[in-house]
Amino acid sequence: MRDSNQLVIGTGSDISNYYDIWLHYKGDEGNAYNDVPYIGKLVIGNNTKIGQFFKADVYTEVKIGDDCLLASNIYILTVMHSMNPEITASYVEQPMLIPKRVEICDGAWIGERVSILPGVTIGKKSIIGTGAVVTKDIPEYSIAVGNPARVIKQWNFNLKKWIRV
Repeated sequence: MRDSNQLVIGTGSDISNYYDIWLHYKGDEGNAYNDVPYIGKLVIGNNTKIGQFFKADVYTEVKIGDDCLLASNIYILTVMHSMNPEITASYVEQPMLIPKRVEICDGAWIGERVSILPGVTIGKKSIIGTGAVVTKDIPEYSIAVGNPARVIKQWNFNLKKWIRV
């Protein structure tokens, strides 16, 4: 962490034991894309609870809203390696892709062992089931499960219940 603005934790929020938060910034030695400007910033809203073994690899902004619940073993990525088999370099040696922001909106509940990939927004009051791999945006008031995660239910405000989609 290079400055105090890279990690912001709101009032009443906490992270349990054994967490790894990597807040990268432009110029880290050995980085595969020093020519791309970036600064890793993790913002956690108010009254959010994060379980143990939380991991976040942050090359751009990760925003976790107010009143969120994240179970244990959550992994958030903001960047991935290139995966071009035609390049002679090994996958390890291929350049990293451009970092993409991740947002978990207010009131979301993220189940145990969920991975959230770069560029994803998880909507307000959505629930992500245990073991899911979130590869694309999840709308607000939805339940998503699986690998890759897909929406299986949405809250119906008129009927006051979860409806299968």
